Amino acid sequence: MTAGHRTLPFGTKVEVVNLRNGRAVTVKITDRGPFTRGRVIDLSRAAARAIGMTGIDEVALYAGPQTPEVTATGSVAGRPRPR
Repeated sequence: MTAGHRTLPFGTKVEVVNLRNGRAVTVKITDRGPFTRGRVIDLSRAAARAIGMTGIDEVALYAGPQTPEVTATGSVAGRPRPR
């Protein structure tokens, strides 16, 4: 499963935890993005599905001991934010 991140090196493995339901998935950074303001990570559809995301959710990112825990907003590409 893959994701896009603006600054993490390609190949970095990141654990993404959906804070709404506690489900987690490990993804590999293979792309740059997201390019939408206020978002930190774009998950592939398979990764988003694995943690129960259907649009935009609050997630926690864990990218290893050298990277501090980050709470961010992630999104599923191509799906609008629920209103």
